[in-house]
Amino acid sequence: IFGVSAQLLATKEFLESDKPQVDYIVAKSAKDNKVFIVFLNNDADAVTTNVKWGEKSKPFKKITIRDEKGKAIATQNVSPDTSLSLDSYGLKLIVLE
Repeated sequence: IFGVSAQLLATKEFLESDKPQVDYIVAKSAKDNKVFIVFLNNDADAVTTNVKWGEKSKPFKKITIRDEKGKAIATQNVSPDTSLSLDSYGLKLIVLE
């Protein structure tokens, strides 16, 4: 993911999105304890989804939101939920650390 080797993880108990048109995959870095979540909006309309973090995400303290080119656009502490805006057919990445 953006040049970092990663292995896919099961998404159960990791997170939930409140928008059915938003798909996501979860992967763990092969080198360190970072987890990547790639979000994709499968709709022609822009959407804002509320991401609820599950039990498996509790060990992480910081999230970085990256755009479709990998550029960091926001960094924040992990809270019970995170709002994420996606453009039409857009992609964003959240990195949990």
